[in-house]
Amino acid sequence: MSRLLLSFACILTVSLPALGGDPLVIGGVDCDEVFRLGAGEVLDNDEDIYIMNRGALLVEGGVLNQTGQIYVLDDASFVIDNGELHLSGNDTNVWVGDRGRFVVKNGSFLHYVQQYVAQHNIIGWGDAGIELEDSEVDCDGSIEFIYLVERAAYSASRMTYNHWKTWYLWDDTALTLTDVNIAGDVVFYDRPTLRFTNTTLVMPWLFLGDGATVDFRFPRPEPASAPVTLLIEDGIDGFAGIGWSLSIDNCRYVAWGINPYPGSQVSIHDSALTMVLFRFLGHGEGNMDGIMRNGAFYDDQVIPVDDRSLRLVNSSVAFWKVDVDGEFDLTARDIVFSEMVIKNDAKARVIDSICEGQTIHLGVQHRAELVFEGGEVWSYVSAWDDAVMVLESSVVDWQMGQFIYQTRNIAHGNSRLYCVNSRLRSPPEAFDAALVLFVSIDRMTALDLDLLQVRGSAWIDAGPSSPASFNRYRLEFRKEDGETWSLIEESNQPMDDDVLGYWDIAALPAGRYTLRLRAWSTEENSSHPIHDYPAMRTVTLPLNPPPRKPSGRAW
Repeated sequence: MSRLLLSFACILTVSLPALGGDPLVIGGVDCDEVFRLGAGEVLDNDEDIYIMNRGALLVEGGVLNQTGQIYVLDDASFVIDNGELHLSGNDTNVWVGDRGRFVVKNGSFLHYVQQYVAQHNIIGWGDAGIELEDSEVDCDGSIEFIYLVERAAYSASRMTYNHWKTWYLWDDTALTLTDVNIAGDVVFYDRPTLRFTNTTLVMPWLFLGDGATVDFRFPRPEPASAPVTLLIEDGIDGFAGIGWSLSIDNCRYVAWGINPYPGSQVSIHDSALTMVLFRFLGHGEGNMDGIMRNGAFYDDQVIPVDDRSLRLVNSSVAFWKVDVDGEFDLTARDIVFSEMVIKNDAKARVIDSICEGQTIHLGVQHRAELVFEGGEVWSYVSAWDDAVMVLESSVVDWQMGQFIYQTRNIAHGNSRLYCVNSRLRSPPEAFDAALVLFVSIDRMTALDLDLLQVRGSAWIDAGPSSPASFNRYRLEFRKEDGETWSLIEESNQPMDDDVLGYWDIAALPAGRYTLRLRAWSTEENSSHPIHDYPAMRTVTLPLNPPPRKPSGRAW
């Protein structure tokens, strides 16, 4: 990756960034170039920054307002020393690779100008070093994400993090936090080294991979603020077949979580687990009804799956995080979970369930597909890449949740977010080339004995890179057991909580009828055309309604 960036950047001329012009490249021609922002200096930059070779960007008492990516490559360094970085834009990150260093120290302020989760991230790979000390990080009330792969290392000392954070670590990475006020969620895989000292709110999700054997009772300090000291690594009592090492020394408010993978044999007893991350993987299919419920206590429960063993004895689980990955096809009913993400080519149908949102949200990524039917989401939803999410007769309301990480419901990339007869506290939005559909039949009002007014919504939101626009909607009805649809109204005007049409029922016999509302866009070459996702409602018409004056009442 860094080689491609180097090839691109070295052909550019190094100069002060011109707004709307070329990226700022430091070290691309003069490999030892230093770009310095001193005390009182402010740089507003709307282009990407490339720091490469042995180049250095030094913010020494100055302020960098950056809208764009920052790449620190090769042996380059990006140092904020008693300065400020304000990172803006959509999906803009700090990328630190090869042997690059990103340092924040000496009373500096790292500020993510943020409106949604994962809007800005730190991503480290290779032998990158990320070091923070005696400084402050602020995320505007949202969450900071940090991704580390290969041998990248992150260390922080005497830091103040104003908001929650989530870490993802793979391979042989390292994370060291000392005297830090918030460690956050630490999700890891493979063989990382994790060290926490005098740190609060440490929430490790212990990766238990293929071949791991665990029989353990986690400490339950009384009170919860009492310090915890514990070392977990391969070979200690209760743990075998793990490649990682976790040291917790004099840390408070430690919340235990497990991440049992296929091939693991895990028995947890007499414990209060804060989190279980259960990921359905592979090419199979399965059902999960009722067992996974936030706040549940399990006398002796074996989770009914074939590819691993997870037994909970005299133990509770505060939050279930359920992911579906690979090509797995999951049907779940009546579960209560803290988060669910469907990834890669997986599919899920989740019925009569609740996402309480403690560990963030309901999401789809890559090429995954999710139908969420008759449920509630107490935070927000998101769709990414080429994924498809269908919300059917569901509620999405961030005000219902315990924590507010994000209020916006966003479709990113080339994804699809289809809202059918659903209520969302914040209207869904489309970024990039994404497409949002909103169709709903909300209510019917009798205007007289023979005429019903039908209200609802039929609109789309297309991202700025999408060619789609609203084409038309069509409102139809038929007898519940009938085959032929009859037109009520067809219009090329989008509707948002407005009159969709007037239904003449004078000649209709008594019985149950189904209404169908479909919408079309100008771009229907998707494998999920929006007219395939209608809003449906059933209504019973009386045979002989009593004479009355028009009341305007809603049916």
